Amino acid sequence: MAVLTVTLMGIAWWRIEGETVLDVPADYASIASALEAAPEGAVIELAPGVYEESPVIVRPVTIMGPSVGQAEIRGEPSGPTILVQGTSDVVLRHLTISNGKVGVLVRDSEDVLVADSIIVDNVLRGVHVVYASAHVLGNVVRDASSPLGIGIHVANAMSWPRSVIAGNLVVRSGAAGIATNMARVLIRDNHVSGTSLQAIAVTEMSEGLVEGNRVTGVAGVGLYCGDMSHCEFTGNTVRGVAPAASAGRSHGGYGAVALYHATMRLRGNTFERVGAPEPVGTYLDSTVTDRFPLAFWPPGWRGALPGIAVAGVGLGVLVAVRFAIGPWLRRRGRKLERGGVPEERPFPQGTLAVLIGGLAVQSFHMLEHAVQVYQVYVADAERRSGLLGAVADTEWVHFVYNVAVMVFLALVFRIVWSGAGGWRAIVAGAGAFLAAATLVQGYHVVEHVTKMVQHILWGFDPAPGLVGGRLGLVWFHFGINLAVYAGFAIAVGLLLARRMAELSAGEGARPVRAAADLA
Repeated sequence: MAVLTVTLMGIAWWRIEGETVLDVPADYASIASALEAAPEGAVIELAPGVYEESPVIVRPVTIMGPSVGQAEIRGEPSGPTILVQGTSDVVLRHLTISNGKVGVLVRDSEDVLVADSIIVDNVLRGVHVVYASAHVLGNVVRDASSPLGIGIHVANAMSWPRSVIAGNLVVRSGAAGIATNMARVLIRDNHVSGTSLQAIAVTEMSEGLVEGNRVTGVAGVGLYCGDMSHCEFTGNTVRGVAPAASAGRSHGGYGAVALYHATMRLRGNTFERVGAPEPVGTYLDSTVTDRFPLAFWPPGWRGALPGIAVAGVGLGVLVAVRFAIGPWLRRRGRKLERGGVPEERPFPQGTLAVLIGGLAVQSFHMLEHAVQVYQVYVADAERRSGLLGAVADTEWVHFVYNVAVMVFLALVFRIVWSGAGGWRAIVAGAGAFLAAATLVQGYHVVEHVTKMVQHILWGFDPAPGLVGGRLGLVWFHFGINLAVYAGFAIAVGLLLARRMAELSAGEGARPVRAAADLA
């Protein structure tokens, strides 16, 4: 008994000392005034009633009602009822959230919990998680007023921790019940009904594990895997799917569909009373696989084994380009020789320093790609954007960087092309590998130009590019960067070896003509 008393006293003391509780409306007239006064970690407890306001949460707090259905936050149809912006560790529990354009908008935040609440009569979204991650657990989401509505939507979140959507009842939410775009999600044990297009949709290069869900009385598709996504559909029950009005063959009442280069695995699902001739449909180069589509190798060091093949292909491309341009380089060497350029001569002053500096920058960039491979295929990490990705992982940053690398390589190769190091440097050695690296980087820039067009026109982030989305963005860009890096590194190594030989032979002085060539 004494132990129990001490324990209860400790819990009470922890609540007093470790947590600030703000009561609305007893202590504060509104949720907004309580939020303004609340320190990090505070709990705002709402009394039963209706609160006609749209709170904005920018620090870690908890807002909770006394029990489900007693405290309603009613927003305006022009914006979100509750906005969580730029923070973490926010909890929304035991609330009724209604009347907004979006019920709960989570943006630029992580470790947000929306739980045990009723999210009803919002226009476009019940819960919308964008550039963020959240756990959406045990809610009732229903009755979107727009036919284009989505009950729970996670978008543009590939560089954020995996979101979890579990145990929710989603009813009459519009076009889709639960949907993802460019996100990593776990969708488990939800019940979706009354949707007009897709009950559960994993689309636009998302990675989704969808298991143990129930789909009943919907139109179009029960389980949808689209637009280069990788989907694992396991142990779901889909009953009653009618064709969607004016939505095409792919939404003709299927239990599950893979559309446009999507990879889908189906295990232990039940499809009953579907309107399509077959329960499963595949369209536009999609694949139904018997392998786990989210990671073809399990996490751990085995996951990096494909890197051996990728590295081999990348280096093979470099060597192939180097030998393919051999005749062109030899013609240039003969022309320089006829023009009186010597076979070898010291490179211009400062050239090696510039090259070594460029190699150092590119070495860090290559390290970024190696770390990303480790994060994705070895550690199965929540953040998968390399060392600086959380700050700089945008399409614009990658585009500008790769254009800068292209300009740098082209300028350096121009020095070699001019004969500043002698005609032999063009035919073999540094010039040949610099030329190969420059050409490979030229294609790399074309990929990033394509990605930028996709990003600007359609908002893709990350964008697939020309072939990267089909081959796997992480491995593809690791391989192509390795080819460029190897060509550059070999060229710098050969030039350093030449410089050491020159110094050993007492040829440290730079000819005036070479310095003029650099200028």
